[in-house]
Amino acid sequence: DLHSFPTRRSSDLGCMVRYVIRGKDVLKSLSVADGAGSFVSNVYRPFIRNMKSPYPRVTTALREFTCEYVDEETAKQVCVSVESLININGKDTFIIQDKYVVNASGAIEVFSVLTPLKKILQNMDCFGKQLRLHNEFGNVEYYGNGDGDNYIDMCEHTQVGFYSANVDKTFELFNALQEAGNRTNVHFLVARDNDGDGIVISAVKVPFQTRVSPYSDKEIYDSYHNGKKPKQSGVYIDVNAFVSGIGTNNDGNPLPQYVIRSGEHMLHFTLSPIV
Repeated sequence: DLHSFPTRRSSDLGCMVRYVIRGKDVLKSLSVADGAGSFVSNVYRPFIRNMKSPYPRVTTALREFTCEYVDEETAKQVCVSVESLININGKDTFIIQDKYVVNASGAIEVFSVLTPLKKILQNMDCFGKQLRLHNEFGNVEYYGNGDGDNYIDMCEHTQVGFYSANVDKTFELFNALQEAGNRTNVHFLVARDNDGDGIVISAVKVPFQTRVSPYSDKEIYDSYHNGKKPKQSGVYIDVNAFVSGIGTNNDGNPLPQYVIRSGEHMLHFTLSPIV
């Protein structure tokens, strides 16, 4: 029902766990015991240089959660503010402050700020949100740089345009799973099922980077090591404020001009139902 609030957020987890459009729950949630990871913050990716060490243990602890209901003559809104603590490999590392403005139409404005707890931290892979959709929402269209993979250090060959892709083909050229499918300068992305229902993710002021995958980052990492291709577990859509370069120098890190330094970073986009 697009005239009611089609979302549900968990005040225990501080994350969105449902997004319902015409009776279809677009987000594919895990159980609360398993983390309910359907709309989560992301600061790592299955980046090739991370393959040399175990996949990082990233946990999120809710610090503050407030919800304000606004009922005016012109609009009905719910404003949700969340502050979370990001722990990486046993160390408290970042504070993430999220604000969600949910409109009665089903549109959600998402504003997220990442702040490091220390002034000097390691270089970063990415910062953004990862959405986990049900398997059927794998028909993707976007306006941005395409039509193949591109990163900030390899996008000169791309052109801005309107492109389509299917999540089933993300890894069809790879014998071993690894990171693939990033797109830069994305202004909006549409994910649909075969009925045409789905969501639109739109940048606000600054384009985002995106990556669409049928596997979680952990599944990609594990597959790279064990050689076993997993079954599709969802449609994972990254909406990133930034993604570092992948061109490497002798120590296995991105070249200096494509490194993202730790600091305060912001992400701003809207999530809307297709109508």
